[in-house]
Amino acid sequence: MKKLKFKPLLLFLSIVSFLVSCQEDLDSSPILAPVETGLLNRTFFHENKQLEYALYIPTSYTGNEEVPLVVYLHGAPENKELAQSSTDFIDVSESQGFIMLYPEAGHAGSGGFIWAEGRGGIADARSDVSYINALVDAVTEELKIDPSKRYLCGFSNGGFMVQNVANQDNSRFAAMATVSASLHETFANTSPNPISMLYIYGTDDPITNYENGGLPPTAFNVDGWTVPALAIESAVDYWVGINGCNTTPKETDLADSDSGDNSTVTVLEYSNGTGGSEVKFYRINGGGHTWPGLPINNRPTALFEDTNKDIKAGKEIWEFFKKFERN
Repeated sequence: MKKLKFKPLLLFLSIVSFLVSCQEDLDSSPILAPVETGLLNRTFFHENKQLEYALYIPTSYTGNEEVPLVVYLHGAPENKELAQSSTDFIDVSESQGFIMLYPEAGHAGSGGFIWAEGRGGIADARSDVSYINALVDAVTEELKIDPSKRYLCGFSNGGFMVQNVANQDNSRFAAMATVSASLHETFANTSPNPISMLYIYGTDDPITNYENGGLPPTAFNVDGWTVPALAIESAVDYWVGINGCNTTPKETDLADSDSGDNSTVTVLEYSNGTGGSEVKFYRINGGGHTWPGLPINNRPTALFEDTNKDIKAGKEIWEFFKKFERN
């Protein structure tokens, strides 16, 4: 039998063809960088100042698909660590797959970390609206964030800061939420762009009073704010008017699932606003200056009063947020 022999040229061409084919397969395969998840602490430079912030990236995040972003602004004189431990957002982020951003306000001397929220406080020389927006832009550029699904919320001083952003430049956000805060009177006659707004507020709040939204000057040893704030019901009416919602709300009393918390929840929903916008108000009947659903940690109960346990504020805020997208 005659043996078959490969000619040298044919063998060479076969090898070249095989190597080219392999290289094409390699070139068509995506090279994925490792994705860091969990809690990340970082710094950000704004107006020649180094500021800190934290990110929580859920374990479901792969970097291949765009996900929502929720920004939370802490109260005064808190920081980014207390922002995490005093809310339930990390649990909600992990279960729902959105990224959490915790900016930290600038330090205001003995007053701690305080937002420049516009009521004449000691931090108001800064431009925190531009800081928040610049940080959101940077995080959106770095991570796979859906620009149409960015949301802003805050507690107390951080809640007033949310209202400041809402009235000055809300263009980056699809919806906002404020807990234990109103908005100051300076905004009463302005006309910001409509945006869906949620409020959670206790009727027995001793810090930001339900009837006038004011803050006692001696609280936390912080210099008093000089610009009066609206009563919470007036703040709700303000956004109902800005959004063009129905002025008669749907009113619902939620189940009193924890009779020992000395409070109940009534929900008022104002719908059919411009572009589908809404205003929602969780009135915590008997509630104090707290984050509903979580115990008061390392805080004097007599100062903050009772916290409601019939709802979890972070979960309710996300259920509201996820209905809205920014065009």
